[in-house]
Amino acid sequence: MNHEKKYQYSWGNNLVNLNSLSPNKKYFYQIQEPDDFYWGYFIAKISFLDINQNLIYFNNNYYACPINSGKENDFKYVSYSECGELAYFSEFKDFENSYHILINLKDKKFKRIKKKSDRSYRLCNFTNDAFKKEDLKLFENYEWMDTPKNKRHKRFFFFFNIWFPKI
Repeated sequence: MNHEKKYQYSWGNNLVNLNSLSPNKKYFYQIQEPDDFYWGYFIAKISFLDINQNLIYFNNNYYACPINSGKENDFKYVSYSECGELAYFSEFKDFENSYHILINLKDKKFKRIKKKSDRSYRLCNFTNDAFKKEDLKLFENYEWMDTPKNKRHKRFFFFFNIWFPKI
C-alpha cells in the first residue's frame, strides 16, 4: 500500500485528488498542475507511462480536461478499464478542438474522436472507473494509431517537480 501512495496527487486544497495508478498496477499517468483556462475549466498537460517510467503517450499540443466526476468540486482527468490496459480521457486545445481519447496502454495505440457536443460526452459510460470493453461503442468504428510521444521536459527547480505525482 505504501508503494501506491507515490501515485497520488492532490492540488488546490483537495479540489483535485487523484490516484494515477492503473488497476493492474502496470501503468500510471502524470499531470501538471491544472490551469484555470476559462471560468473554472481546469486543463493540464498529461502523459501516460508504464511502471518503469517509459513514456507511452504525450501530446504537447493538447491538454487534458476534466471528465465526469461523482463528487461536487472534485475533478477527474482519467478513467481506466477494469483490466487496467485501457485509459480514457478528454483532450483539449480550444473549444473547437476537443476530443475523446482512448489509449491501449499495453499496445501503445490510441483512438481519437472529435467531440460533437457536451451531451455526447456525458452519455459515455467509460468516464467511470472500471469501464468494460462493451462500454466503448463510441470508438468501435475508428482505427488504432500509434501514440504520440512528443518531447517531454521534466525540469526540477529547487526540488519542485512540474509533473505530478512525483515518482
